[in-house]
Amino acid sequence: MSAGQHAFAIRQQGLSAWRALERGFDAAFGAGLNPLRQLGAIGFLATWLLLASGVLLYIAYDTSVEGAYQSVAALDHWPLASGRVLRGVHRYATDVLVVVIVLHIVREWLHAHERGVRRFHWLTGVPLVVFAAISAVGGFWLAWDRLGRYSALASAEWLDALPLLGVPFARNFLVLDAVSDRLFSLFIFIHIGVSLLLLFGLWFHIQRLTRAAVWPSRALVLGLSVLLLVLALALPVRSQAPTASLAEPLALDWFVLWLHPLAETSTRGLAWALVAGSLALLLLAPFLPQPPRPAVAVVDADNCSGCERCFADCPYAAITMVPHPGLRGGHRLAQVDPDLCVACGICAGACPSSTPFRGSERLVSGIDVPQLPVDALRSRLRQYVAATNATHPLVVFTCDHGASASIAAD
Repeated sequence: MSAGQHAFAIRQQGLSAWRALERGFDAAFGAGLNPLRQLGAIGFLATWLLLASGVLLYIAYDTSVEGAYQSVAALDHWPLASGRVLRGVHRYATDVLVVVIVLHIVREWLHAHERGVRRFHWLTGVPLVVFAAISAVGGFWLAWDRLGRYSALASAEWLDALPLLGVPFARNFLVLDAVSDRLFSLFIFIHIGVSLLLLFGLWFHIQRLTRAAVWPSRALVLGLSVLLLVLALALPVRSQAPTASLAEPLALDWFVLWLHPLAETSTRGLAWALVAGSLALLLLAPFLPQPPRPAVAVVDADNCSGCERCFADCPYAAITMVPHPGLRGGHRLAQVDPDLCVACGICAGACPSSTPFRGSERLVSGIDVPQLPVDALRSRLRQYVAATNATHPLVVFTCDHGASASIAAD
């Protein structure tokens, strides 16, 4: 078995496991509440929660070195635990975003969505991982408690492992008096500025999707909001006093700050190799050898009525409407962009002439996918119906990538 075949086998095994996990969540929560089927939308929800809570926190924040810690610690004394809730929602929404990003990458890779027309979304998503990581880590610095100072020093020492600066950046944090308001303004810029880059990047990330799901179902929004509220109250996020004994363990957020202990227990060079290698793999994944792409959808000019249903339903904006070149004056014709078409077959299903229940001897659609024309689909349907013993057979059309054969059989 070649390396490519071995990698393909691993991906298929992983995809089978992922689909089994999705079916388990479907059974537990229902498909509409399954978070694994709405990872992108949950990521957007977490981002909006971070933006809203971050604006409110910034209003109460003292941007000076002397006042930063006190202003954040004062949130514990807000009436009705509102400050505690605000800070907790902000922290735990960050953790949700980190988890969702990782799961989203895994899911997209297992479904081979890094290639073809989806390459754009994959490549524009890689910088978002970097922006999210920088913004999340930088947020801890703003609290300027013991954990924030530890993270700032650990990050500076990690950066110093690169031969970029003549003067070690970590020297700015060895003595508290060395941290000036000017340096602290840099912290604020990193956290807020990079967060805005993340927001813009998310908008750019979905530009080639005609109906991107950027908001989960209402029930899932409510459920996630309640979960964050419960976590904020049950496990409140509190500042760790800078004067605390060094013998007291730091309460790390392992979802965000995992790189610090890794760099300390191994080497900073190894930590850099892990980060750089992971990003390189993500960037190179779309350009690695891939199996051939399926044939794109084909338009039959003699049977296309110009109804625009395929144009409206295509999720990748791969179809445009152009003037009909034949005898249909004033009519328009669907045209497929082969660079954007993923051969999903949605267009064929949308075409009014492609219904498999028509009585024509040979079924010809205005737009079709060569690997499974609607006429062949109708023949297969008739064979299945003829083979069943059911009095009133129920026919369900499923997607190869959306449901397994066992679900379809049920």
